[in-house]
Amino acid sequence: MITAEFKDCTTMKGAIAMMLVAMTTVSCKQLSKRATDERKVVIVGAGIAGIAAAKTLHENGVDDFVILEGSDRIGGRMKQVEFGGVKVEVGANWVHGRSNNNPIWELVQKYSISGKESNYDDFVVRNKTGNDVTDQAEAQTERLSTAQDYLENWRGQIRNDTLPDVSLEVALKLGGWKAKTPLERILEYFDYEFEYADPAEVTSLNNTGRVAEDFSDEDYFVTDQRGFGHIVDRLSNEFLSPNDPRLQLNKVVETVNWTDHTEVTFTTTDGSIYRGEYGLMTVSIGVLENEVIDFIPDLPDWKVEEIYQFRMGQHCKIFLKFPHKFWDDSEYIMYAGSFWPQYAIWQNLEAPGFFPTGTNILMVSALANEVQAIELQSDEETKQEVMAVLKNMYGDNIPEPESILVPRWLTDPLFFGAYSNWPVHVNTQDFEKLAAPVGRLYFGGEATHAKYNGYLQGGYLSGIDQANVILNCMQNGICESYKPVVSRGTPGIPAPVFVILVLPLVVAMFLGQSASTMMIY
Repeated sequence: MITAEFKDCTTMKGAIAMMLVAMTTVSCKQLSKRATDERKVVIVGAGIAGIAAAKTLHENGVDDFVILEGSDRIGGRMKQVEFGGVKVEVGANWVHGRSNNNPIWELVQKYSISGKESNYDDFVVRNKTGNDVTDQAEAQTERLSTAQDYLENWRGQIRNDTLPDVSLEVALKLGGWKAKTPLERILEYFDYEFEYADPAEVTSLNNTGRVAEDFSDEDYFVTDQRGFGHIVDRLSNEFLSPNDPRLQLNKVVETVNWTDHTEVTFTTTDGSIYRGEYGLMTVSIGVLENEVIDFIPDLPDWKVEEIYQFRMGQHCKIFLKFPHKFWDDSEYIMYAGSFWPQYAIWQNLEAPGFFPTGTNILMVSALANEVQAIELQSDEETKQEVMAVLKNMYGDNIPEPESILVPRWLTDPLFFGAYSNWPVHVNTQDFEKLAAPVGRLYFGGEATHAKYNGYLQGGYLSGIDQANVILNCMQNGICESYKPVVSRGTPGIPAPVFVILVLPLVVAMFLGQSASTMMIY
C-alpha cells in the first residue's frame, strides 16, 4: 500500500532532486572555498613597488596578504643576466640621484651594492666616417647649455603656474637650440632620449629635472654581481620566509573582479582564484594600456582616459662580447652618423670602475622609436646592423662579436616596455586619478608617482604610499575615492574646436598684430 506521504511519485522524485541539488551546491561551495585563497590584501606584482607595499603592510601589523607575480622571480624590471663571463643588468641599472635623501641610494649603501658613478663628461663623438669630432661636439655643448638655462627658467615658471607646460623640444627651440646636423642631434639625444626613453617632442618639460632638484644630478651605474635586484631580495627577506606561501610565482593575473566594494577577486591563467578585502595593482602602465587583464566590470572612463594619457618609454640595452677591445677608452662613445640616431649611445664597460679588464663587453642603448624594430627582428639581424655602425666608426677590420644579448621588454607581456614617461600636458591631478582606487582596487607602480615616475624611487615610494592608503582605510575607516566632476552647465566647446578658434588670437597677440586682422578658418 502506498502511503499518503509517497502517493505522488513526481513529488518524491522532485524531493530527491532537490536534495541532490542541495548536496551538490554545498559540495561546490566547499570546493570553491578550498580553491580560493582569501586574504586581507592581494598584491599583483613582485617588483620593487609590490615588495615595498607588502613590507609596509607587515611593518604595520598586517601579514594576511599574498603577492601574485607573473614571472618565476621577484624584482620586476630589475633583472640580471649572465653574459660574457659576468652578470649584467638588462633592466634598471642606475641610481638616479646619488644623495642620502634618495631612498634607493640609501638602500644601495645599506646593502653595499657596488657600482660606479657615471661620468657623462667622459665621452668621444665619432661621425659616419669614423672621424673624431669631439672638439666640435664640445663647442656645440656650450650652445646647448645656454638653451638649457632658458629651459630651466621656463620649467620654474610652469611650476609656479605662470606659464603653460610645453614639450622639451619646444622649450629647447625657444631657447635657441635647433638641432640641424647629426652632431647637434646626438647631443640632444644623449641628454634627453637617453634618460626619458621617449622623443623630446612628446616629453613634458614639467616632468624633467625633478630628481636632480630633489636629490642630485649624480648617477650611479650598478655592476654588483649579486644584481641590482639584490635590494628587492633583501627587502623581501625582512618579512617573507623561504618558500613563503604569501609569495606566489608564475601567477599571471587574467581577470580582476572589483564589482563588490567589499572585496576584489583575482583569477590567474592557471585557474587559481585569490580574493582580498583590498587589491593593489603594481603592474606597468604598458600592461594596463594593452588590456591583457580583463577588469570586471570595465574600469570607469575617467580611469581608462588616464591610463591612455601616459606613455611607456622604450630603452633596450644591447650587450656585445668581443675577443678583444678595439674601441675608445672613454666611458661613453657617441655615433653622429645620422640625423635619426640608431645605435648611437655606446658604453665602454671596460672603462675604470666597470667590469674587469679583458671582459671586452660593449653596451649600446636603443631608445624610443627604434626599439620596436629591434625587438621584432632576430638577434642576428641586430648584430649585423650594430656591426655596420661599429665598422663605420672603427673600420672593417674589427672582430665579430662572440655573443650578443638583446633584452625584449617591449614585447614581454608582463611589461610592454621599459619605464613610463610623462607626456606634455599631463598634470599632478592626472597622477592622482591614475593612482586612485576603483572600489577596493588600488593602483601603484612607478608610473603612478607624480614626482619620480620612470625611476626606481618612484616605484618604491608608490608601493609604500599605496600600502599606507590601504592601511588608513582598513584601520581608520578613511578610504580614498575619486568621483569625476560632472558639469551641470552648458556643454563647453570641444577642445579641438577651441584650439582652432582661439589659437590664432593668441598667436596674433604674441606677434603684436591686431586679432581682427587675422582670418579664422
